[in-house]
Amino acid sequence: DKSEVKEIEKLYKEAIELEDRAKNRSNVAIGYLQLGYYYRTLEYLDTAENYLHKSLKMIDDLIYENPYDESILSELAVALFRLGELNHVRGKYEEAKKKYAESLQIDQKLGNKKGIRTVSMLMKQIDEKT
Repeated sequence: DKSEVKEIEKLYKEAIELEDRAKNRSNVAIGYLQLGYYYRTLEYLDTAENYLHKSLKMIDDLIYENPYDESILSELAVALFRLGELNHVRGKYEEAKKKYAESLQIDQKLGNKKGIRTVSMLMKQIDEKT
């Protein structure tokens, strides 16, 4: 129902605004990441992509300032994974594989076994389709 979607979006945006006012850029980036995932689950793919790119831009800025911060690197891996997933759903397999590979590289660096397993499985699915 559209009114429920608008209400959920409003709540996310209010939370993002509060974090922004508190100068907590990491939580703002996570908020946009979650909003992107929410819209992806609703299959509003263009809207999802916009929020995911907004999140990725903020995360890139945070990485530039803190290149060894594992929590920020983990957020980056998730953002890249979600963009890969979005391209995968759209049938843009090469773009999906590229984002998955970037996410996998970070997961390997961080020792994130669940992320490694999930991304590897999805990349294998693409290889079987192409």
